[in-house]
Amino acid sequence: MQPPLPPEAVRELVCSCLHRDPVAADLRCSLFVAADFEELLADVSSLPGVRELVRLRPGEGDQHLALTHWILSSKSFAVKTLQKDEYAKLCNLTENEGISAPVPNFLFELDRLENFHSIIHNGLHCHLNKNSVFGEGTYLTSDLSMAVLYSPHSSSWQESILGPQLSCVALCEVIDHPDVKCQVKKKDSEIIDRQRSRAKNSEGGNVPQKYFIVTNNQLLRVKYLLVYSQRRHLSSITNFLLYRRILRYIGIFINGGVFCGKRSIF
Repeated sequence: MQPPLPPEAVRELVCSCLHRDPVAADLRCSLFVAADFEELLADVSSLPGVRELVRLRPGEGDQHLALTHWILSSKSFAVKTLQKDEYAKLCNLTENEGISAPVPNFLFELDRLENFHSIIHNGLHCHLNKNSVFGEGTYLTSDLSMAVLYSPHSSSWQESILGPQLSCVALCEVIDHPDVKCQVKKKDSEIIDRQRSRAKNSEGGNVPQKYFIVTNNQLLRVKYLLVYSQRRHLSSITNFLLYRRILRYIGIFINGGVFCGKRSIF
């Protein structure tokens, strides 16, 4: 294990990450908090927002900077922001029904917010999936509305500029292979391939339409995260106070690329 960095080096590295892409850094902190590591709750509960972190003076908040540095430092992947106009392009990636080799398909993965800290660090692992109604494996869908339904808003980082309630949908690249179970027709035929329509240990029968179950970890990888923020805004209308709930899309690109909405937050 490498020796810990001196506080000033940690401060410089953290501030560099926050200035370079504050929204992406904020998301990584939010996913870390959503993972709910009990032994770190004390430090997390007092962790200031990204605006405050970059304003800390030398000698202030060294423990918070050390924790933030650990969250942000990873050589295995990068998280960067995308422009909002990329959203439609990402959704179009899943328009083709079924699997078509050799070009990988893009499908939405069904998961809860608290799992994404592990997902972005370790990838998707079939044996860790608790959903087994239609068999063992990682569950995906070509229908975004279905993916959102299985990815409810959950509590995240209270200091996040994205909002304290987030929902994530992973857009994954999937390679055609018999280990991807789905409703697909046989080659040059109109007949459904029965060998691919049922996953191992299925209790519910064949895989439903628009569902895909990947039983081999090597056949998929996370390429994008679609992040939804749920906030309450207070506005005055004819002496009445009304809460308006706004669902805001934010896109995240994994493993190089770009993130949504360029704006200064400091």
